[in-house]
Amino acid sequence: MRASSTRRTILAASLLIVVPAGLLLLLLHLVLPRLREENFKRYFDRPRKITNEQFTLYAEADDPAGDAAADVLRTFLNHLYARWGDGERLDLVGQRELEHPVVVLLLRDHARLKDYHGPRYRTQTIEFNAGMYEPIAGTIALVSGRLSAPAELRRILCHEATHLVLDRLVRGGNHDWSLWLNEGLATYLEASRPLAGVGFRLGGLTPAHVDTVSERLPVSVADVLALTPADFTALDNRRAYALASVFIGFLLEGEGRRYEHRFWQYVAAERAPGPVAPGRFESVFRLPLGQLDAAFQAFVREQRYLR
Repeated sequence: MRASSTRRTILAASLLIVVPAGLLLLLLHLVLPRLREENFKRYFDRPRKITNEQFTLYAEADDPAGDAAADVLRTFLNHLYARWGDGERLDLVGQRELEHPVVVLLLRDHARLKDYHGPRYRTQTIEFNAGMYEPIAGTIALVSGRLSAPAELRRILCHEATHLVLDRLVRGGNHDWSLWLNEGLATYLEASRPLAGVGFRLGGLTPAHVDTVSERLPVSVADVLALTPADFTALDNRRAYALASVFIGFLLEGEGRRYEHRFWQYVAAERAPGPVAPGRFESVFRLPLGQLDAAFQAFVREQRYLR
């Protein structure tokens, strides 16, 4: 009898804890998304919401760039998943969190971008004014006035979307990507574009980036691996972006795609939890850096000649 009474007491106490906690969680599940949406909408005069299973995009109701941006992002993500989403490359399919919609804000002007990002905005250089990825909130904010040309809209959106995808792959792993890989792949993929007729090219090298690197030959792999945040935030940061992106192009396209498999092995190694160990690049590629230097410089000269 006493044991039965004790069990009833424990059950009643448990219900007093579990039921309110469950109601609170349900309330948060219902209320927080609404509060988040209202927070996004306050940066617009007449907000328009475009949503699907991959992302939610907010734009001004009278901004024609809203539909264009949604089409660019949908096409880019579809091709990124189709070509590089398998387990041997970016393993996007295995990252269920990536299926949750992401948020893009297509803001009217720089003043609203500044309001959205707050003090962090002041640390950015002019190169970031057209678009920024915010890792804390996991959002992409773009300035519509700077993106009136379709090619510029596609370039900035593909660049920032790459940062978002890479960030989600290592979230919770207590580390970031190597800077040359993060910025290099984003800059390489910003050249993604539809092909004449039917098709889509995922990534590529731009003549401006190839010219910037070729004008400063010789370059070495060590130069790429040693790039720092200061190199990418300097007022004249063209060399850093060019060097990182052309090196990514070399690893993916160079010498008949000889290094592509090792590149994805390196990406997997960086995706693993924990800091990037010194010498990891050499251990994955199993080649002396001097040998890669010669091949990299030959690739740059070849690309310059082809253009």
